[in-house]
Amino acid sequence: MVQDIAPDWRSELLAVITNPNIAYVLLLIGIYGLIFEFTNPGAVVPGVIGGICLLLAMFALQILPINYAGMALILLGIALMIAETFVPSVGILGFGGVAAFVIGSVILMDTDAPGFGINLGLVGGFALSSAAFFILALGMLFKSRQRPGGNARPDRRSPGGFHQYRLGAHSQRDLAHPYRCAGTQA
Repeated sequence: MVQDIAPDWRSELLAVITNPNIAYVLLLIGIYGLIFEFTNPGAVVPGVIGGICLLLAMFALQILPINYAGMALILLGIALMIAETFVPSVGILGFGGVAAFVIGSVILMDTDAPGFGINLGLVGGFALSSAAFFILALGMLFKSRQRPGGNARPDRRSPGGFHQYRLGAHSQRDLAHPYRCAGTQA
């Protein structure tokens, strides 16, 4: 007796990705995204989307086996999340890293044996905590940009309420003696 087993959502997702038309579109989006990023450095969105789409296309076209494609997406996600701390991308790298990490985690293990798959609760928990971290960091960034005066600090003695710190406002006498601080007697 033959028993029909309905595919789960993961198998259906992989079937959609491996459709030749979808694989071709992913390949083109990946190539054009990287070309646009290389010709316009600093436009972070095309590079992030291009990298993720190119890895998915390589999986879909059977260039990378499923385990290597999942691991490459996880490593790309980690690299993007680390790069978010060094590049002012307003969260694009961070959220792209979370997306790459989640997609890579879903397609990493290709087994139906119990105990050998990655728990989706673990993947979801990591994705939500990473997204919450980047949302919190972006909120702090935007809040700091709304502060008046840039590097000004509150000062009750000044007429405007703020004292602006200036760099390079030393006198010639201070520049001639590098160990003398402005405002001190030598």
